[in-house]
Amino acid sequence: MSHSSPIVLATLAGTSASERLQLVMTPLVEGGSHLELRQQSYAESLGWYTQSSVKIEPQQVAELRNSLGIGGPSGKIRVSTPSSNGVVGPLRIVG
Repeated sequence: MSHSSPIVLATLAGTSASERLQLVMTPLVEGGSHLELRQQSYAESLGWYTQSSVKIEPQQVAELRNSLGIGGPSGKIRVSTPSSNGVVGPLRIVG
């Protein structure tokens, strides 16, 4: 059974050039996927590395969308397909 790699949905700049947040969709072996918010730092010798991460449960995604004013049962999250260089376009939330 093959296991897909995590897909970076968004990268948000931090308060300095050496900090950022990434929203990542991680496929699960048993099927489905979960979202993860990663706090990352940059070091010259390492490149970007994850300092900490938070798994976002499916019900939390719905609550987060509602908190941002993007909600309702008809709202859907659309993820662009990766381009030829493997980069995924922006996460689109359609309500």
